[in-house]
Amino acid sequence: MVDGKEQRIPPAGGLKYTEDKPWRVAFEGQATGAGLMLTSKGWIEQDGLVYNELTYTPAGKDPLRVDALRIEYPFAAERAESLLCIGPGGNFSSRTTALLPADRQGRLWGTLDMGRPGSLMAVGSFFPLVWLGNEQGGMMWWADNDKGWLPDDEVSAHDVFRQGKAVVLRNHIIAKPAKLDVARTIAFSYNASPFRPMPKNWRRTMGSWDGTFSGGPAFDGIGYKVRKDAATGAVTDGWNWLTPPSVKPEQWPAISGPSTRPAPTPRCRGSSGPTRRAPATACSCTRPCR
Repeated sequence: MVDGKEQRIPPAGGLKYTEDKPWRVAFEGQATGAGLMLTSKGWIEQDGLVYNELTYTPAGKDPLRVDALRIEYPFAAERAESLLCIGPGGNFSSRTTALLPADRQGRLWGTLDMGRPGSLMAVGSFFPLVWLGNEQGGMMWWADNDKGWLPDDEVSAHDVFRQGKAVVLRNHIIAKPAKLDVARTIAFSYNASPFRPMPKNWRRTMGSWDGTFSGGPAFDGIGYKVRKDAATGAVTDGWNWLTPPSVKPEQWPAISGPSTRPAPTPRCRGSSGPTRRAPATACSCTRPCR
């Protein structure tokens, strides 16, 4: 956006391929518009990863005032039903896992919905990973940092809008009016999921065992991620996060039972005698709750 007018900058010509190997193809390209010159260089690898370094600078010799600059990734609405955004630095508690409302137009979500502290950023609300898609597939966007961005505390670094029959993921590169007088470069990646057709019966073969998030034997007698088949006695070392770990639907309630039962009501013992229910607020008695 320049001078209060929103302008789209289309690619200029085709891509120039600078490397062609069986495992990676590198490319360069450029575009001009709204007083800006944009140059891009990157590559796509054999696993579908696209890495891009995008440089934006005034097309002329004089500094340019830019009200806002964003990159948009449009999805067909039926392909964008779910969203995942995870916080940086292993901050998994700051995240969004959501179904997008199908009957709403306009803004559906933004990183400010999770609060600025969750991003761990001094300025802005940059999160390093956003995935958008459905049960059949999607696209994951990520970047190591917001170097080259011009963020603002009041504007989500990423947001999702429904515009007619499209759902659009947006990166707000310049979030507030700024004078652009030098070239700035941002780096980001994206990848389709899945990046190639999945093999037959892939849901039965994809496990997530990695030695973490384990409840141990005390959780269900054999371990959170080690499942014993009630019918055959076979033990599966690993846990599938994509579907219940059994091909028999009648076994699903028993498998998920430990994680779906209500937690016991906390109780505490006051100093004057009988056990009583703990109050809704923090317990203030002098003896430990049980």
